[in-house]
Amino acid sequence: MVDAIRRLGRRGAASSGPPWRTPEERAAAACLLAHQGGRLAQFETALDRLLAGAVLLDHAVDWSDDLEGGHFNAFVAYCSSLPQSPLHRAANRRRAGRTGGRQCRAALLSLVTA
Repeated sequence: MVDAIRRLGRRGAASSGPPWRTPEERAAAACLLAHQGGRLAQFETALDRLLAGAVLLDHAVDWSDDLEGGHFNAFVAYCSSLPQSPLHRAANRRRAGRTGGRQCRAALLSLVTA
């Protein structure tokens, strides 16, 4: 993909539409267009952390809705070892909602900044 973007050059990439689809391909394009190809690995790492952080933040914010809706939630999984099933919904809610839940939320979000 990086070679394809290099072949297109600045004018070709802008006029023919983006040939990239994934965040990694977009990161490569942004680095190359800014003449920062040597920083691609660093940029991809930052992008991966940003995307992971966005997902974890969503899970930490709407854990209660996910639990009620029967959707998997990483925050609930971090706070409780019980399966996320209707049978364990009340216990998972208690574990995620208590004071320890706030500590779990802080620990989960800190994983992104590590």
